[in-house]
Amino acid sequence: MIYDILQTLEFDREGLSKLKKAAKAIHNSGNIHVENEMCLVRALERLGTVALSKEEPDIGAAFLKFSVVTKELSALMKTLVRYSRLFNL
Repeated sequence: MIYDILQTLEFDREGLSKLKKAAKAIHNSGNIHVENEMCLVRALERLGTVALSKEEPDIGAAFLKFSVVTKELSALMKTLVRYSRLFNL
């Protein structure tokens, strides 16, 4: 009986350890994802600015709008990743 309880506790510890590792991996990959999205935002802003300077207002405006949408989504992802950190032990 005691042996069974100890086995169950060990199984639970292993499960919690795997959960902790997975949560940390998700947190780290989320941060990397946000960083990459911000690089994309900067590239879109440059493309939009260049297109506007070359008298392509529709294309320039589209790139700039896309950069704003991407920036907003990235901010939401950053918040989500920050709150996911609460689950890391």
